[in-house]
Formats: sequence, structure tokens, C-alpha cells
Amino acid sequence: TFDGWDKDFSNITEDLTVTAQWKEIEKYTVTFVDGQGNTLKTETVEEGKSATAPSDPTREGYTFDGWDKEFSNVTTDLTVTAQWKKNAVPPQPAQTFTVTFVDGQGNTLKTETVEEGKPATAPEDPIRKGFTFAGWDPAHFNNITSDLTVTAKWKENAAPTPAEESGLNLMGYDGTAVGEGSSAAAAEKAITTMTSDDDLPGAVYSGLRLRSQKQTANSINLKWNKQGKAVQYVIYGNKCGKMNKPKKLATVKNNNTKTINKIAGKKLKKGTYYKFIVVALGKDNKVVSTSKLIHVTTKGGKYTNYKSVSVKKSVLTKAKKLKKGKTLKLNAKGVKQISKLGAKKHVAVRYESGNTKIALVTNKGVVKAKKKGTCYVYVFTQNGIFKKVKVVVK
Repeated sequence: TFDGWDKDFSNITEDLTVTAQWKEIEKYTVTFVDGQGNTLKTETVEEGKSATAPSDPTREGYTFDGWDKEFSNVTTDLTVTAQWKKNAVPPQPAQTFTVTFVDGQGNTLKTETVEEGKPATAPEDPIRKGFTFAGWDPAHFNNITSDLTVTAKWKENAAPTPAEESGLNLMGYDGTAVGEGSSAAAAEKAITTMTSDDDLPGAVYSGLRLRSQKQTANSINLKWNKQGKAVQYVIYGNKCGKMNKPKKLATVKNNNTKTINKIAGKKLKKGTYYKFIVVALGKDNKVVSTSKLIHVTTKGGKYTNYKSVSVKKSVLTKAKKLKKGKTLKLNAKGVKQISKLGAKKHVAVRYESGNTKIALVTNKGVVKAKKKGTCYVYVFTQNGIFKKVKVVVK
């Protein structure tokens, strides 16, 4: 670098030679490092000049956050270190465990994957012939920390009495004479001794869904849904009226429909109301399901039956987004086959929940959301024509 002249030449008095003076440029070493023991770049820089940084370095789990010092006016040897910012750690998925519920008889009742520390949900109480369900072992499974097998406990029932052996006293699993598991004899006795047109305890609609869509002046066609374990269906019926006890009319196998044109040997009369109930029986001659009582009129009189069920679209929409604890009134109505004729009211439009753990429904059609999930509410007329209302609890 030029460093001035060797003598003054401001007052010349004789010939003069002035010689330039020079100073050697200082050079410095600038070293870029990653702070993890690695040299990224080494550069020789003249004094007062700038060093040139290498490409931004990378480091697993960190983001490059610049250099620890300036290197634009180098006046000494320099080590420049990379700065780092630790990346946020993504949330780790919760550890899960398998909880298996078994009946202790070699059957798996339910398998559930549960997050650590969360509770498992038991299946419905299992059923075993000759025994009463007595809880689970272990009894508590509300804080799962490992794979777990939960086994049903059983208490052996007392030996049946002679009356129970005959079947007359063999009640269903719900304790009723027509509920699932009761004997055919117990169900028949309860039905054929009915002294009212009220539904029998234990009868359900959502199983068989007994209904009548077609009638003539002297016949009534009955239809129902087949039940998986059933091998035969027993039909009972009579004229409507509290004093007219249902009689056994027919037994149907391998079919789900039957046309009735006689009761107790007498032809059906036109314009007359009749009542019917159907029992599905399994191979063991025990009840699989018992229908609700339906009331149907033959044609040719001043009354008609219902052909469908009407529920407003706005109500159906609300039912699909019902919050837990909230209620919704369905306000369903039966639509008559012949609008100008009347429909003698034996029973009002009825309602039944397909899963009472998710949603309940009153006999006035008020649905109450109980638990998050999806189920159906069956709305059915006195002659069994129905509509399924989808209920989604958020």
C-alpha cells in the first residue's frame, strides 16, 4: 500500500528526487466453523477487506441462524462460528395398548385399542346358559398402561324347578316372558292371556319390524324381517279389543310373510280391525325376538291404514348433528293409504331407539342424546309401517 514520499517538496531550492514509500499489505486468516468441531471454510483476506461466508450449513434438528460475528472489515485473524436454532419437536403419537374382553369360555367378546392412561370400554354384559354374569376380572380398566385381557366372571344359577323345566317359567334374559331367551311356552302363555292391547314388556319393534302394507276386504298380509338365529315364526292374532285374546294362527318357516284370511276358522270381515303379534323362535325353541302388537283394518269400511311415516326434513337434518345432552322432538305423523278415510286410533305413532346407550326416545317422540355415536330411532304406525330416523350424537 502507498505510504507517502521520502522527503518534503514544498520549498524547492535545488534539483530533487522524491521517492515513493510503500507499506506491505497485511493479510489475515478467516476461518468459518459449524460449532460442532467442523471447519466449513478457511480464507485469506487482506486487511480491511471482507471475508466471504460459505453456503449456509445444515444440522439435523436445527435451523441455521447466522454467524456469531461480523467479517466485513477484517483486521486480525478471525474464527466465525455458525449459530443454530433448535427446531420444535413434533408431538409423538400416544402409545397404545390392546385390551381384550373374553367370556372365559374361549370366546373373544371385544378387542379395543386404547391410548396409554385412557380407559377401556366394556362390551354389553355377556350371556351364558345356566349362569349369571358377575362382573369383570380385573374389575377396573380405567387406566390402561399395558396390554390387558379382561375376563367375564360368572355365578352359576340355581337348578331349575319343575315349572321352569316345563318352560312355562323360563323368562328371557331381560326377565320378561317374551324377551330373548324365554321359552316358546312362556311366550305363548303371555300372549294368549293378554287382556289389553298394550305392548307386552320385552317386545321390541326394531327386530322383526312386523307390518302390514297390503290388505283386501277379507285378508291381511303380514311381513317381518328375518332374524339370524330364528328357524320359525309363530303368528298370533284376533279381532281388536281388550276382551279378544290373541290366538295362535300359523307357524311359518323359511319365509318372512304370511297372508291371514281366517281366525279360529272364521273368514276376516271387511272394514274390521285385527291385531297381530309374531314371535321368532330359534333351534332351541327359545325366543329370538317378539314383535310389537300391530293393528290393521281390512278394506271396505270407513277406516284405512297408514302407508308411510312423515318427519320434516329440517328435523331429520337436526337429528344428524345432535349434541350430547340435547333433545329433539320428532313430531312424526302417519300418512294414510286413503286420505279421505279415517284411521281409528288404537295406539299413537310409536318410537323406539335402536341403541339406548347413544340416544333415548320417549313415547312422545322426544329424542335425548346420551353418548357420542350413531344410531337409529324407529318411528312406526299402528299397522307397523315405519321410518328409520338417523341420529348422530356429536
